[in-house]
Amino acid sequence: MELSNVEKQTRSDMATQRHIQGQVCCIAGMHRSGTSMVANLLHECGVFLGPEDELKLSSRHNIGGHFENSQFVSLNDDILRKLGGTWHNPPRSDAGWEFNGKASGLVFRARDLVTKFQRQYWGWKDPRSSLTLPFWLRVFPDLKVLVCVRNPAEVARSLFLRGDSRNAPPFQLWTTYCRQLLSATRPEQRLITHYESYFEDPAGELRRILDWLGIPASDETVNHACTQVAVERRHHQIPLKELLAAGVPDAALGIYFSLCAEAGPVYERVRQMGATKRAEPSEALAAEVSRLRDELSHLRAFNNEILDSRSFKLVSLWWRMRRPRSDQEFGKKRRRGQLRTPMSVSGA
Repeated sequence: MELSNVEKQTRSDMATQRHIQGQVCCIAGMHRSGTSMVANLLHECGVFLGPEDELKLSSRHNIGGHFENSQFVSLNDDILRKLGGTWHNPPRSDAGWEFNGKASGLVFRARDLVTKFQRQYWGWKDPRSSLTLPFWLRVFPDLKVLVCVRNPAEVARSLFLRGDSRNAPPFQLWTTYCRQLLSATRPEQRLITHYESYFEDPAGELRRILDWLGIPASDETVNHACTQVAVERRHHQIPLKELLAAGVPDAALGIYFSLCAEAGPVYERVRQMGATKRAEPSEALAAEVSRLRDELSHLRAFNNEILDSRSFKLVSLWWRMRRPRSDQEFGKKRRRGQLRTPMSVSGA
């Protein structure tokens, strides 16, 4: 019986993948969900994420660094563009889109790219991979996917304060990313890691990931890597009980709880502690004041960006040029009696 074109292409892809050495890992998840932090930890433990000159370093919104390989990001952007979308406006694609002509033209580019990564342990981090994962599973059928998850309300707040609330509403965007990840991977092919786990037991959670990937690392290496987890940089924490009152859609809540169920023993301890622990009023007040100060700092920075923008300066210049004329027209109308003063209104 003759094989279909898709079956032939799949066998060819698997044969190509066998020639690429090492264990391949993709770090994915919704933006602002801790993907950069996790990539940093794996990088410290010897996972090759690409040449240093191709890694996206720190920015104002991510002081610790993004650890994104620019070529993978560029390729993911091109895939999304060919499908008619972007990272913040995901395309709607039919099942099997990774085998159509639009995607097939990029497979050769992907294969050329990965020739730089022939290491024993390597991978890439890019939240966009959540949307393009079927394409990468075509290139790497045995790909292991590390799914970073975070409370959707915290993600929405972080996106808003960063100025990334674009086309799709944040909760809808979060739902699309996570739904795509779950539908594209089998349970044995993915590992869910929760953002909260790294502020409870970072070494335990990192060791769980390394064991799953089959990467040997000493306790000294793991503990040193975990010094990269900066608790003071943790922003926008929203407890589970507040999440239920935050207006998160039922679809997002259902997916979130499903992901949490796979998030491992460290997160399970976090969840149980959150259900039983009650902060003292003074502690809760101090935490709220700290959070509000942090948000105020972000808003001031965002406001300064607006004030420094070219568009704002042009509008201000136009208004200053227009105002004298407006004042003259107002004075003429008032002298003609076309405008009623507050005194005349009160005496009417």
